[in-house]
Amino acid sequence: MVTWAAPTLLTAAVVVAPQLLGGVFGWGVAIVSGMCGAACLAAAWAAAKDERAPPLGAVGLTALGATLFTALQVLPLPRRLTGWLQPRAVELTDGASAALAEPPADWIALSLAPGATLLEVVKGAGLLAAFLAASTLVALGHRRAVFAAVGTSGIAMAVVALAHASIGADRVFGVYEPVNPAYLLRAPIVNDNQLSGFLSMCAPVLVGLGLDRDSPRARWAWLAGGVLVSATSLMAVSRGGVASLVVGFLALGMFGALRHRGRGGGPSLLVASAAVATGIGLGLYVAAEGIYRDFERSGLEKLELAWMGLDLAVDHPWLGVGRGAFSAAFVSRFGTTTRATHPESLPAQWASEWGFPLTVLLLVVLGWALARGARRAKSWAHGAAAAGVVAIFVHDLVDYALELSGIAAVAATLYGAVVAEGRRTATAPTRLPLHKIAAGAGAIALLLPLTLASRVDQLGVRGMQRRLETQLRTRDPEFAASLLTAVRTHPSEPAFPLLGGSEAAQRGDPAAVRWLNRAMVLAPSWGAPHEEAARYLFLRGHPQQGLLEVREAGVRDRTAAARFACPPLSARPELAGAAIRSLGADPTGDQMLDRLGRCLPRDAPAAIEIDTYLTERGVLGATLRMADRALHASEPARALALLAPIQSREPRLVALRARAHLAAGEPTRALEALAGAEETAQLLELRARAQAAAGDEAAMLETLERMRARVAGSAEEIAQVWALEGRLQEGLDHQFAALRAYGRAERLDPGRDTGLQGSARVAERVGDLARAYRAHAELCQRRGSASRACREQARLRRALDESRGRVGQREGTP
Repeated sequence: MVTWAAPTLLTAAVVVAPQLLGGVFGWGVAIVSGMCGAACLAAAWAAAKDERAPPLGAVGLTALGATLFTALQVLPLPRRLTGWLQPRAVELTDGASAALAEPPADWIALSLAPGATLLEVVKGAGLLAAFLAASTLVALGHRRAVFAAVGTSGIAMAVVALAHASIGADRVFGVYEPVNPAYLLRAPIVNDNQLSGFLSMCAPVLVGLGLDRDSPRARWAWLAGGVLVSATSLMAVSRGGVASLVVGFLALGMFGALRHRGRGGGPSLLVASAAVATGIGLGLYVAAEGIYRDFERSGLEKLELAWMGLDLAVDHPWLGVGRGAFSAAFVSRFGTTTRATHPESLPAQWASEWGFPLTVLLLVVLGWALARGARRAKSWAHGAAAAGVVAIFVHDLVDYALELSGIAAVAATLYGAVVAEGRRTATAPTRLPLHKIAAGAGAIALLLPLTLASRVDQLGVRGMQRRLETQLRTRDPEFAASLLTAVRTHPSEPAFPLLGGSEAAQRGDPAAVRWLNRAMVLAPSWGAPHEEAARYLFLRGHPQQGLLEVREAGVRDRTAAARFACPPLSARPELAGAAIRSLGADPTGDQMLDRLGRCLPRDAPAAIEIDTYLTERGVLGATLRMADRALHASEPARALALLAPIQSREPRLVALRARAHLAAGEPTRALEALAGAEETAQLLELRARAQAAAGDEAAMLETLERMRARVAGSAEEIAQVWALEGRLQEGLDHQFAALRAYGRAERLDPGRDTGLQGSARVAERVGDLARAYRAHAELCQRRGSASRACREQARLRRALDESRGRVGQREGTP
């Protein structure tokens, strides 16, 4: 019972870990680490009774060293020592202390983001426990059980993903909504690239398990699982997933060809080839078009990001920036407007966060051990597991699936089972017995999340930022304490000073300037702090300085910051000249002034001054607004003069030109302007109006029919087209046709007043007072007794009574 408890616990950990949203959140990391720790303790307990316990080995020692080094990165050291080893950490911590109005710290960690690194310690402890649990179980003779656990994890993920797709689910397990709704599959591993990489790792393992089975039923069950997982991997539509799946199966084929050469392995290779072809064929049948588009659209951005990660590593070659600190260090180093959470390349990730020496040591030792494990493999399952490790490594050369603890735990388990020595046949004394190290690692992995408790989910930047944003929205009095913790834990993270500045600005606290300046220092090319500073300065009555900050935000791709200048310019039109001078006479300045022109009231003096300036510079939006003002001022000739120099078929321009010709009484010229233009709803309506003004009823009716065809299925929109037809028929003096059109609009959309108003107006005009009376009665009931409709109803009632009285008198005359 003790012997089988460990494989059962490890299977549970391996199957459940990826289902916890891949372990992307802090709570997922804690659960994954705890489950792996429990499995490792159970394996160590089972191995304690075995006299043939193997030593820890080179891989185990290296993994243990990497975990301890990560712990060292988060350990506060004397200020002088940290300043010698990692001067950037001292600089960032001193900046955070100044923002907090605190004295400089005497003890400073090596990591540039100690909170994120502490979370990586929890994750690393769990991964070490998973590796040691698998290695210990292999030593106890359970290698195949570990492979089966990994294969089962892949099947479970594929089934859950396909189940979500089959019911059209928008949320994972009905709870979590992915940030990117464009992903094809809804799965607990929400990123399609990472999902595809994980399944590509599991697919060869399943095929290998099937080829090792003698029972036909078991063999075809595992092979069917391999087909399912392969197809689902392709359905995730990922270039990296496709490459890793192909590499994994090629590695499996090479293993089979080399290990079974001359041993009658041909039939197994044929079966494996058939299973692989079936899985890939099914996947391509479903997702070939999407995969083709993904290859066609994608460029070399990931390689550029990996190169930038290596560039960051060159700045910190010996110790790295701290495990988990890449994101904040990246912003601090490059100041990019796009936030990169990972370099999307495993070597670049390790080199930037651990430094080159440890990275090279890890890659050499892990690669050597994998090659040795594959060379010693005597079964299809063992070779296929090695192929699965190769697949996930190839995938993570251009992605970061292994940075998710749920995926990494499965990979660590698989790797441990591949490289571990099998059951020993003789007793040999060892200095570092595997089961004792496993017991210690398991206990730490289990207890560390329990010790940190609820803090685990807030150690990462994402968890802390989510909490601060919620407290800022709700004006929680605990915001100040949370901000203090966040800035101390992540001194290089610019989002926290930004939130501190935003909260201080809401209170009118001058400390907002200190916080926002800190955010600008940490991320020089980030526009958000300048945008927040602009809003604060406008609120404090410093519009000139606010406009300068708007300009700085615009230079950093935050042109939307111009909206904060709209209220001051509306209240003080004399600031328009200052806005023109501050925002600058260049494309960025033109774009921001154009935004200002859009958000100001149409006839505001500041808007007119800005648009006049922009029109001279040839900005299309400003010219269109000036022409629109001319139309509203009943000056169509001036509007046409403004639009004449512009040679464009942009729909807004075409619409304005057509409106101007109609206002000038030139329907034929309006139709010429509309000829060949895109058939938007607005342009079709203008065409119908122009055709009506030209007296071409047949063409007008044809255009209206096209308009109804465009909105087929929406009764409300079709009713609006019928109401338009009624107005146009009125203009043509076709009163009965207008009455019919209004009646159809009323029947299609009885909740809207347009049809009733038109029916009442035209019915009275053609002498159908009873119909006009019924329409006004309905409008009176909707709008209340004080409305004009009720007065019209009363007037028509009197007219009807008088009409009936006159008819009665005529009938009673002798």
